[in-house]
Amino acid sequence: MKTQEHYDNHLSSFYSWMIGDFGKAVASQRELFEKYGIAPRASGIAIDLGCGTGLQSLALSELGFDVHAVDFSLPMLGELRARCPRIETRQGDLRDLEFAKFLAPEVIVCMGDTLTHLDSKSSVESLVQDCASLLQPDARLILSFRDLSRLPALADRFMPVRADEDRILTCFLEDAGEKVRVFDLLYEKQGPAWKLKSSYYEKLKLAAGWVRQLLQSGFEVSGETLPGGQELIVGRKRAAPGAL
Repeated sequence: MKTQEHYDNHLSSFYSWMIGDFGKAVASQRELFEKYGIAPRASGIAIDLGCGTGLQSLALSELGFDVHAVDFSLPMLGELRARCPRIETRQGDLRDLEFAKFLAPEVIVCMGDTLTHLDSKSSVESLVQDCASLLQPDARLILSFRDLSRLPALADRFMPVRADEDRILTCFLEDAGEKVRVFDLLYEKQGPAWKLKSSYYEKLKLAAGWVRQLLQSGFEVSGETLPGGQELIVGRKRAAPGAL
């Protein structure tokens, strides 16, 4: 199943529930940005690619940025608009950055494993190049994703995500060459019985080292492994050689 179809027909309906305490999650993202010195200094514009229901968009807005948020999911964009109408939302492919040509963003984020939704490594390379062309020296490109280049084995491929008295969500991973098939298995309680809803899509295997190397030609690179296991990569754009 294609990524957008998986989100439209399955994941978007419980995505915010999957996150848990949404306000706490937004606060955690804000603290992460503050740790890396992310704050408005010039244009005050931030772009959130693959914004989902808005964890990073809301955190950036709270920091004072004028946020432009992009996602292919109308239901998820609707949730974001309901939470913060002042954020500019746009439905579309995150690779289409034509709208941003004259925005002069100070920061572009593509977080929460969105990068692995692209169809190939060459698409990742093109996206990074396009983002770099939009950013002025000292601006930031921030990526986060799960490094699936080494998959867990056997029973460790079953990963509990969240559970409460009415829902249980488990994720299952299956090797598919350069990609990984991700199965989202949701049990929902309906009366005395439990009903299973399942769907899958594919993610790219992106090694954190490969992505860091990709950024190093134009960015000073830092980052860390986040508590949930995702890799955070923060690129600070360098000035062009010979620039004053």
